[in-house]
Amino acid sequence: MSSLSEKFLPLATGEDPETGIPTYYPNNAGPGSSTTAASYNNSVDYSSSTTGLNISGSEQEPNSSSSSSSSHLFCNCCCDCRRACLVLNAISIVLKIIMIFIIGIGGKYISNNIQQIETDIDDDAYRKQVDQFVEEGGIQIVETIVDFFSMISIGLHMCGLYGALHFKQWGIIVAGSTYTVSLLFGVLALDFGAVVMGGLFLYPHIIMYKEMKEGIMTEYNYHKIAHCCGNRNM
Repeated sequence: MSSLSEKFLPLATGEDPETGIPTYYPNNAGPGSSTTAASYNNSVDYSSSTTGLNISGSEQEPNSSSSSSSSHLFCNCCCDCRRACLVLNAISIVLKIIMIFIIGIGGKYISNNIQQIETDIDDDAYRKQVDQFVEEGGIQIVETIVDFFSMISIGLHMCGLYGALHFKQWGIIVAGSTYTVSLLFGVLALDFGAVVMGGLFLYPHIIMYKEMKEGIMTEYNYHKIAHCCGNRNM
């Protein structure tokens, strides 16, 4: 009972009055145990071989490397690939709508001014072919075909917009397939411009799909890697 009534006297640690870092290190803390203290950059790390407890004066966040370092910017200098997919699919939709209007207006103009157009043609054989093409409804057929494929393309690009907005891999694949077809047609036709445009529009879809599959870009961490016009501090 007398031992319980004794006052507790703390051991002197020899702390530095300015920094508060202990300067006293016991050489022997008892059999079967070893205690060390070390200071790194004004932080103390205490480790005990018996308890396995590590206490550090400075906290470090696990996986401190920012996820933005793993994300890819469009053309390595612009926005993130999700924004690029949104913008490029929106541009594609607008271009298809403009094409539909141009074909419709052009077909109506030709139908209403066919006589003047044929008068300006010097080649009789070519004039006869044009007249026959118009009389057989060739203009309407061309308009129908263009409108049909344009509407399908618009639907596919709408899937791309949906996929980019809601992080759906299937939507990115569907939109990317349209640019893949354009790229292949450009290669077969030896059209350098079509190859460049098809590759440029396809490229962010491949990157976004890859980053979503690897977990780099998800609905939950996108705010950490969102970039616009090269700004990495959004």
